[in-house]
Amino acid sequence: MINETALEHGKARHRFLHIAIAMLAILTALTCVFIFFARPNMSATVTEPPSDLLPGKQRFPWTVGCNSLHDGRFICDKTLRGSQIELTYDAIKQQIVYTVISTPDQTLADLLIAWGKPTGITNTGQSVAVFWSTRVAYLAPYSFRPETQVKHIAYGDALKQTLLWRGFISQNFSLETH
Repeated sequence: MINETALEHGKARHRFLHIAIAMLAILTALTCVFIFFARPNMSATVTEPPSDLLPGKQRFPWTVGCNSLHDGRFICDKTLRGSQIELTYDAIKQQIVYTVISTPDQTLADLLIAWGKPTGITNTGQSVAVFWSTRVAYLAPYSFRPETQVKHIAYGDALKQTLLWRGFISQNFSLETH
């Protein structure tokens, strides 16, 4: 009788252990699913011009409308997926030298997530310019936060940075040279 009772307790413990392991597995799976769907999307998609419209391209951009500036340069523009792209083509150098794209749905945080730490910053008086190695994002002049909307992004060598990137701290733009 004692052996049968001990055997039944052993079976009951074994069933309990199986049920506990199954519940733990289900809770773990549900937690993983919840974390996957509940976390914010950390991969931002940044609106950028097609590579054939970026500075350095050695051919005339026939796919866009261009107007001559009568100094060997052409200003060209194109609308692509809701963004306006404007570029400058230098006929003497025979290459695109400057490209700008409007970014109606982008924030500074989107660019930081996509491109990483900026290299510098400057205040032009009309906007705050945040620099990465090959591009510059222009923001509203008195708004410098991650959620600040980006007006447009420029590619090329038209503006030089004056301050190194120090993060989202109080920037003293009076130290800049214009």
